[in-house]
Amino acid sequence: NLVKGRIRNLHMHDLFNEKYPYRKLFQLLRENNYSRYCDAEIGESKEPVRLMKYYRGLFLALQDAL
Repeated sequence: NLVKGRIRNLHMHDLFNEKYPYRKLFQLLRENNYSRYCDAEIGESKEPVRLMKYYRGLFLALQDAL
């Protein structure tokens, strides 16, 4: 609650890391009507469009949006 309303940008990486509580983070952001940017830090790929589709799928799944 101390930072509620102060988050201007969310910088993410390694969404596959099961030790980080991404699901809980996204739940809290949703409950607080977060509507700003989420940046993804990911390595380069020889198939960037395909990679982004998978990353988007994981991003949405962690938000229970699929």
